[in-house]
Amino acid sequence: MQNQAFNCVMDFMTRYNIDESYSLKHSMEVMRFAESIYTSELAKCPHLELHKDIILASAILHDMCDHIYISDEAGGGGGEVQ
Repeated sequence: MQNQAFNCVMDFMTRYNIDESYSLKHSMEVMRFAESIYTSELAKCPHLELHKDIILASAILHDMCDHIYISDEAGGGGGEVQ
């Protein structure tokens, strides 16, 4: 799942000409940070083990539809969650 998420980031960056602040390196750093938190919390919350792939994929993809870079029409945020 992580490889697919990183491929998505690379495709997204190319397609929408995203700058380095939302680069692949940034996604990897955020994933490592999320993995560190996951590891530190796992002993207290063993049920997290079932959600590791989702946690890491979410960390990798967290900026992919940021309204700063992507219009609402193209799938960017900006609207309220209903």
